[in-house]
Amino acid sequence: MRLFHWILVAGLLAILGTAGYQSLLWRRFAETEVGRLDGDDQEIALIEPATSIDEWGRIVSACKLIKKEWTTTNSQLPDLLVDDDDAFPGRSADVPEIRFAFQSSPKQSLRLRWYKISGEHSAESWIEKLHARGRMPLAIIGGGTSDRALVLGKTLQERFPEPNQPSPILLITTATAEKASADGPLLIAQYKERSFRFSFTNQSMVKALLRFVEQTPDLWVHRPVEPTLLANAIASIAGAGEPWHAWGVLRGHPHLQPSAMHLVSWEDERYSKDLTELFEREFKSRNPLSEVFNDGSIAHSVGGFFQPAPLEQNAVDTFLGPRVITPHSLLVLPTQMVRMRRFLINLRQRSPSTARNLVILNGDSISFNAVYRDRDVVWNILDLPYSLVFFTHRDPISEAAGFPRKKDAEANRMTLGRTTTGTSDVLLHRDILEATLYAVLDDGRLLADGNQMRERMRATCWYQAEANGSTAHVGNSRLHGLGDRHRLLFDDKGDRRVYTGEHVVWVKPIYDEDRVEGTSRISIWKRVREVEGGAWDRVEFFDATYNTQRLGGALP
Repeated sequence: MRLFHWILVAGLLAILGTAGYQSLLWRRFAETEVGRLDGDDQEIALIEPATSIDEWGRIVSACKLIKKEWTTTNSQLPDLLVDDDDAFPGRSADVPEIRFAFQSSPKQSLRLRWYKISGEHSAESWIEKLHARGRMPLAIIGGGTSDRALVLGKTLQERFPEPNQPSPILLITTATAEKASADGPLLIAQYKERSFRFSFTNQSMVKALLRFVEQTPDLWVHRPVEPTLLANAIASIAGAGEPWHAWGVLRGHPHLQPSAMHLVSWEDERYSKDLTELFEREFKSRNPLSEVFNDGSIAHSVGGFFQPAPLEQNAVDTFLGPRVITPHSLLVLPTQMVRMRRFLINLRQRSPSTARNLVILNGDSISFNAVYRDRDVVWNILDLPYSLVFFTHRDPISEAAGFPRKKDAEANRMTLGRTTTGTSDVLLHRDILEATLYAVLDDGRLLADGNQMRERMRATCWYQAEANGSTAHVGNSRLHGLGDRHRLLFDDKGDRRVYTGEHVVWVKPIYDEDRVEGTSRISIWKRVREVEGGAWDRVEFFDATYNTQRLGGALP
């Protein structure tokens, strides 16, 4: 009995000790302070959630890419030094850091630090801590979503209400909403005259995607109309010679009707509502004779990976309704990838033939990784036999950014590494960091004034150093002497201009009669210059196989 007593006491002491140790660790995390700035060092602060480890990894990759190509693309500038030894500290409470320096002034560092948003640290609290330090960062990077961009913009505006006072600039990453709310001001104007958005806006994405639809008539995979039926319909119109009869034939023959757009939105996503409104308005202006069906909205939906939520099933019921979904129909689903796939899987289960009459349009909320690297699980064409078109802000298969491609001369096509991660996000972060480095470099040293950095950021342009064959990237007209020969990256508001790196991905299932093959055709398209009409040019295409062990197919 006495032995049991001492074992119980020891167990309780161990539990108390562990709890005390965890409390100390949590207190350390809760009391994490901003980093010091010594001497002439300067700082760029990334303020994003603590769960954004993937984004931080892409930022580290972008830094390595900049370092790799710096000498080639910037032969007239001082060499760049990059130190990422503290990019992944041992403790989650520590602040990750990457140090930049120029060879012309190696003791002066530009420190990129990630301040993690968590339950203990909001974006507002980090900005207050940075302000209390006495020296603000030259720039704040953030805004992975429109809501987070809004918080950063409002907080900075409250702290620095006058654009002319010394203040940091805000570099928005992937927030795409035009407005902060339905009836509110522009998102880019929340932090007046000091915000720069590196992603394309929802308006830009909608126009780009509809332009792609207009120039690509073979997007659909519907069954071709029987020649005899089509000939009879045309003969009926020609023979009758009556307008009302012709109208009736056109209305009754699915393949002779103009394209139609269907829209479904999610009320708990500002991104979804904004994109739906823009698609509807832009499609009507471009296609006044086509029909637009706003098939309602879903208040909210939380579900598994395969099983749709009840409200999503109700939305599928409404979408199918009493009508027939005709060929050349577009379905706009601007929402998160998981919600999107649940809706589409349920739609395919309810009406398998409808999938062939639809082209699914999404903004940028589905990634290239979902349809290529992780396709067997995330976007298996056997579960989702839809023609899918979505937007990416940069090239998702850039070989220079680390996406391996090799030419199969015998098959006359490209072979891509099956497990390779897409490069769009890496290149977008490269744009942000490269533009920042150009803006802070002043005669071989770092600027100490955020207002001067703001003016130099406006000189950022879209630049291709054709002589060395590097990837298209940002430059700076002040440093590179580009003048008017290259397009400025930002417009007067601070939004990214079109024709500066946008891409479209098209996934098309392959059918044999009514059977879905275990292969899809994936193509990547880039926007050509404005003087050429803003059309899309195909960069690459390849066939992707699914469930290769079962099908016995070859990679990819």
